[in-house]
Amino acid sequence: MTAKPGMTPHLFIHVQHLLGIGHMERAFAIASACRDLGFAVTVATGRRSCADEHPYQWVPLPDLRSADAGFSVLLDEAGAPATDSLWAERRDILLDGFQRAEPDLLLVEGFPFARRRFRFELLPLISLARQAGVPIVCSIRDILQPKNDPKRIEECLTWANTCFDLILVHGDPSIARLEDSFLAAGRLTTPIAYTGYVAKPDGPDDGAAGQDEVIVSAGGGAVGASLFDAALAASRLPGAERWHWRLLVGRNMDIDAAGLAAPAHVTIEPARADFRAMLSRAAVSVSQAGYNTAVDLFATGAPAVLCPFADGGQKEQAMRADRMASVIGATVLSEGSVTADSLFDAVRTQANRSRRSPAIDLAGADRTARILSLCHEGDTAAAIQTGLRGAERTNT
Repeated sequence: MTAKPGMTPHLFIHVQHLLGIGHMERAFAIASACRDLGFAVTVATGRRSCADEHPYQWVPLPDLRSADAGFSVLLDEAGAPATDSLWAERRDILLDGFQRAEPDLLLVEGFPFARRRFRFELLPLISLARQAGVPIVCSIRDILQPKNDPKRIEECLTWANTCFDLILVHGDPSIARLEDSFLAAGRLTTPIAYTGYVAKPDGPDDGAAGQDEVIVSAGGGAVGASLFDAALAASRLPGAERWHWRLLVGRNMDIDAAGLAAPAHVTIEPARADFRAMLSRAAVSVSQAGYNTAVDLFATGAPAVLCPFADGGQKEQAMRADRMASVIGATVLSEGSVTADSLFDAVRTQANRSRRSPAIDLAGADRTARILSLCHEGDTAAAIQTGLRGAERTNT
């Protein structure tokens, strides 16, 4: 499909979060950069994620969420297992929304490297886009959850090679390459472009918040309760009062329950829009190793203690944490080793080191927008060349 002269390009994004909020924040940052470049943007996602403050058109789908960290069962808005009729309802709403939007580009987050269960709606969506001559782009994070099932790997390769015109990896290949977490990457025939890390726009900054504090965070908080418990216990140990401890509770966590019996030198409050600015002045950051937190740590160079999420066989965060230990000198505590004592010892160690400013590309949102603009113009070769240099690989 070639660009329509004089027409505003229209991007259609499909994104769905099931546990954390990183997927949504990355998708919104990309959508914002595309809008700044002149795109109209439509986002298809769960109803609870359709936010009035984002200036996009929405296709609100019936919500789904994971019942546990292993993604064993998907639940509907009422907490019941998703049924065939719910999948059919989502598919029909999605296809109708796509046809009404008449987009020029389709960006699919995760699939087929993740979100396999969404094939019931995504394969029909991709087929509809193909019929309309719309370029189809896959959007994935820097590190994937590794696959071990040969059948699933072959299935993923088939869909990636036949359904998509371009694969965007939102990372810096100097930190992680696709083949590090998807070992069959050499068999991909669809072009790949590395965009750099997608950083959210800078939030507010009063110039003082977070100064010399220990800042504890866990993203949306859906799987961070044990980290907050350990941090609260660590803050009570002798010597911990040297710092003010600030626990930033995500929207998926009960702040009242978390705040019981907190010491005077501990503040427990909802996650803040000035998080990155606070990290720029913090004594130490304590967090998991999700994508968005990694970006904030790369941006600020804050001394960091990482406690990667590993429930349900998850390996992505542990792989990212290992790389961050090398790049920014973070201390990594495996999930089973996080106790009040081990966390406090790690905080003391990190508080004595200086900040690092690694040369990591964080311009992923703007570069993604430029790549998508070139795809819209029909210049896939230029789109690929816009990806980060040094990321080339040879398919075999």
